[in-house]
Amino acid sequence: MKENPKIVIIGSGPCGIGAGWHLFKNGYNNWVIYEKNAYPGGLSASFKDAKGFTWDIGGHVLFSHYKEFSGFLEEVLEKKYLVHNRNSWVRAIESWIPYPFQNNIHYLPQKEFEECFKGLEERSCGICKVSNFQEWIETNFGKGISKYFMISMNQKMWSYPLDKMSTQWIDERISPVSLEAIRQNMKGNKIDSSWGPNSTFIYPFFGGIGEVFRRAVVKFRDKVRLENQVYKIDLDSKKIFFKNGMEDKFDILVNTSNLIDFINILYPQNPSIVKASKRLKYNRLFIVGIGLRRERKDPRTWIYFPEEKYIFYRVTNLSNYSPYNVPNGHMQSYSSLLTEITLSENAPANRKFFIEETVKGLIDTGMLSKADESLIESIFSLEVENAYPIPTVDRDEVLYKINEFLESQNIYSRGRFGSFKYERGNMDDCFMQGFEIAHRMVI
Repeated sequence: MKENPKIVIIGSGPCGIGAGWHLFKNGYNNWVIYEKNAYPGGLSASFKDAKGFTWDIGGHVLFSHYKEFSGFLEEVLEKKYLVHNRNSWVRAIESWIPYPFQNNIHYLPQKEFEECFKGLEERSCGICKVSNFQEWIETNFGKGISKYFMISMNQKMWSYPLDKMSTQWIDERISPVSLEAIRQNMKGNKIDSSWGPNSTFIYPFFGGIGEVFRRAVVKFRDKVRLENQVYKIDLDSKKIFFKNGMEDKFDILVNTSNLIDFINILYPQNPSIVKASKRLKYNRLFIVGIGLRRERKDPRTWIYFPEEKYIFYRVTNLSNYSPYNVPNGHMQSYSSLLTEITLSENAPANRKFFIEETVKGLIDTGMLSKADESLIESIFSLEVENAYPIPTVDRDEVLYKINEFLESQNIYSRGRFGSFKYERGNMDDCFMQGFEIAHRMVI
């Protein structure tokens, strides 16, 4: 490695900002971030619409496993954030069940509760070897929970066959279940909702989740080049070409964009690597935000909807996160709901249909009344091309081959879609992937 190498970072989402933050804090100067959009943040950006509502790209919240990310948040937000306890629920079988569903099945109607409890008693957990995610669900949760929540919820969220997904990613993503804990919860009709790293989270007071990255960029504004989309990278000359005609050279390249797309702009192309990248799978997302001209008194943070009759899989009470997610912070006059609809990689997105079905579903669940249709002040919609990288059964084998090739070229692919690992796709994980690769390169 040459002394004082030129480090180029593609993307200003959490991972790209994490890399830049480490370089900035350590006084390293020979680096730059290129971002295709006119704003930083990537999938963690936020938008303020013409009516004054602020929208995130999905139900994002901030929590941290790492002191470096916690310190970053404290510095950039300057205490201008709110702290929330998760108050999440599931809507199923015409009932509201506290999340995690599997820990609170005593909130189900009696028939379905008995079916779920019996399934837990009869499950083969620890006995059968499983080869895919669907088998893991059925083995660990039994027939009832699998039927009423786990299978349908995951089919809806992933839009991909569960029997073609691996199990290595699960860890903190799905709460384990204990029969003894359920028995104890039943005695006092207790809600068991403390599981998981996001049981307590913070949220910026102003500007939505994207405020974090807007504030970070201010610290090193001269190092961030917005509206610069890469269309070709020459591996021999270590040169990057942009759609606006610009060019730049690199010694080290950190990619945080979709790994599949990135492989396709590398020249000369490596047919074996291009072929391998086509085995990677991901899904897409369609966001519908409903801004209401009335207050909604609903303390819940977000709700999951596993049943097919509702088009969305999750609804976030976004106005609960900060009063300034509604016009002028007037919570007594406005409220907002953010819904998420997943799509398979090539499924068409019908905006009109999605909006109509979203409003209908919110009314059917009682989250809105029929009269609320006339109080809809704003409708926000956004098609998100990259939502979740899917942990397929052969993903790790593919990633090993691709990363071995990239790193031989001094290219390091990190972040939710750069690493293509869903289990490392939260903001704290993505930030740390960038932070750690920058540390490795210059320290």
